[in-house]
Amino acid sequence: MKLNQYKEKKNNKKIIITSAIIVLLIGIVIVGKSFASFKENKSFKVMEGNFIYEANYYVSSKGSDTTGNGTKTNPYLTIQKSYDKIKDEGTIKLLSNIVVNQVQNLTTSNKKVIITSEGSTYEIQRGSSLTTNGIIEVNNQNELSLENVIVNGQKVNSTKPLINVYNSTLNLNEGTTIENAINNSSETTTRNGGGIYTEGSDVIINGATIKGNTSSYGGGIYVDENGSLTIKDCLVEDNTATLSGGGVYSKSNTKFEGGTITNNKASETGIGCGMYLRNTTSPITFEMTGGIITKNISNEYAWGGGLAFFGLITGTLSGGEISYNELDSGGGIHLVGANQNNSPNITLKDNIVIANNTARSYGGGINVLRGTLTIEEGATIKDNVATKDGGGIRAYEYSVVNMTGGTIENNNAANNGGILGTGNSTINIKGGLITKNTATNAGGGIGITGDANATITKGTISENKAGDAGGGIYFGTNSGSVLTIDGDVLISNNTGDSGGIEGRAGTFYFKNGTIENNIATGNGGGVNLQVGCTFIMSGGTIRTNTSSNAGGGVMVISPSKFEMTGGTISDNTAQSYGGGINSFDGTVRLTGGYVQNNICKGSSGCGGGIYSSGSYYRSGTTVTGNSPSNYGNRAY
Repeated sequence: MKLNQYKEKKNNKKIIITSAIIVLLIGIVIVGKSFASFKENKSFKVMEGNFIYEANYYVSSKGSDTTGNGTKTNPYLTIQKSYDKIKDEGTIKLLSNIVVNQVQNLTTSNKKVIITSEGSTYEIQRGSSLTTNGIIEVNNQNELSLENVIVNGQKVNSTKPLINVYNSTLNLNEGTTIENAINNSSETTTRNGGGIYTEGSDVIINGATIKGNTSSYGGGIYVDENGSLTIKDCLVEDNTATLSGGGVYSKSNTKFEGGTITNNKASETGIGCGMYLRNTTSPITFEMTGGIITKNISNEYAWGGGLAFFGLITGTLSGGEISYNELDSGGGIHLVGANQNNSPNITLKDNIVIANNTARSYGGGINVLRGTLTIEEGATIKDNVATKDGGGIRAYEYSVVNMTGGTIENNNAANNGGILGTGNSTINIKGGLITKNTATNAGGGIGITGDANATITKGTISENKAGDAGGGIYFGTNSGSVLTIDGDVLISNNTGDSGGIEGRAGTFYFKNGTIENNIATGNGGGVNLQVGCTFIMSGGTIRTNTSSNAGGGVMVISPSKFEMTGGTISDNTAQSYGGGINSFDGTVRLTGGYVQNNICKGSSGCGGGIYSSGSYYRSGTTVTGNSPSNYGNRAY
């Protein structure tokens, strides 16, 4: 009996264990299936030792917002439905192109959402009926990232950009394209931005393309105040602003680190074909450390082909290239201030290159209107063209150009080749090289006109050419202009009707430096004074210059005046009169310095050292070694 009871208990135990195993296996299968279904829609992350999940939801043109559950096999129909399901963070994956006929409001606060494609790159398309709103609106401290997805405006005429972002963050990552938007709104509050509009938001572009979009301001993207724009890598091309900011319009702090901005347009009276920075109410900053801004062109009366600044902007360009842009003024860059106290301050340095830009009027490389431009070591401005003034740089109306280093080379203009300062502007040259620039008219290297002032304390101005006056420097059309040369300055090997410097009005102070080896095809190999310029020389050297006519070193034409209290005029050559100094009814007063070893190749009385037919006074100046040396009509 006991044995049978034992066997019965043992059998019952086996049955219980077997049943438990079967139940457990069934449970595992059920849980596995459930987990697989869950896993299709969730991905786990570990944070601070606790398991949290990030939701993945799928969207398809064949999905349903009523019967779908957002899985890959049963997707939703809209981005809106997927977004509403995400609690904190999540990814919305497109399984096909989708057409949007109602704005997708991503406005529940503090969500972090990625929209991407599963497999191929799919499109979010503006529907033909969506004409008064954007495709996507982001607000309330949210963060939206787009990856491997196309947002396509389908060239549908609308009154709002494709994507609108307020007080949030927008990331445009690899594989993202924003294209074919037309914002034709005439309302001030909605006409900004063709592809994208942001306000009080941070925008980071890293690998995206923005192309073929149109609006009044900011054809590609418009970044309003109190935010930021960072471009790490991008292609911004073929966008159009019917007014300003063809590719990019920003009123916030902006960084351009890499990528290409090309073939964008600003229309009549617009500013900034490629990129436009503007703020007149609060200061903003701009940094360019890489990338290319190129081939942005306007056939209209627009300013700033590659890059334009207006207002309270402090900018540093230390890398990259601005090239082959073309429009009316400021082929490469345009700086403009609302007034003298509300103006941009831009610095070029290190590896920035401004090259091969064209202005159909002023400032082939850079045009400055009520702004400050600083050029430091390493910056290059070369091969630019202006059909009027300033092949390299034109500074106008109370502008300031400070050059402490860098190179301005091989620029060409009808009037002034390298730099033009006019309209009460100030040019300060404290270093650098201005070379091989060409002016069809005057001022191959530098032109100073219209009550502008220039001070040169260091640097080299060499091998520049002018078809008419001042191969190196053309100075003065107004009596208020002042040119001062004082320091380690070399003005050499320049060529023009007058070789080194021509002054036609104002006052020229020469205190220290060297003017040498310049060639005049007319008068004044070193310095030519006419119309009414006053030249005061207290130091420095004028030597080995050549004139095809008169005044190998200095030419003085009435009513101009030359006063020499120090310095040396030596080894210069003239073909007709005045190897060292020639005065044609001008005023010459010599009270110090040296006039020596100069040559005149004319008649025996042509004046190897000095020839004067005007007012002449000499006391204290040493005149020696000149040829011919005979005296006649104040010729030495």
